[in-house]
Amino acid sequence: SKLCNILFARLAAQKYPDLTIVSFNPGFIPSTGLFQSLKKENWIKAQALVCIAWAAGYSVPVEVGGERLVQMIERPTLKTGAYYCPCTVGSKAVDEKGFSETSVSNEASDPVVAETLWRKTLELVKPFL
Repeated sequence: SKLCNILFARLAAQKYPDLTIVSFNPGFIPSTGLFQSLKKENWIKAQALVCIAWAAGYSVPVEVGGERLVQMIERPTLKTGAYYCPCTVGSKAVDEKGFSETSVSNEASDPVVAETLWRKTLELVKPFL
């Protein structure tokens, strides 16, 4: 889903240049429903991943993820189309802004994949418009 968010935001930023559209990573938050499928598939693997992430200071509670969303909203300047990640050690922001623009993979930069995602999304939501 993170890949789709990046692709969609980058293309939306091109299609709507008067808007500021970004994507961001709130951090690894294993307590949300997004992590539940891995727990169902392989509970031991999921627990090991959570423990390692917590010990490394990478895992954050859902409240920190929410605070990071607020930080993004309150930022006065964002580069439209950019992908932002938290600059953190544990749940504490390293820099005063809390986030830095981050490079993305080749797949997340692929305009053909982005356009395909855009078209498929329009097909799926069209009945509701």
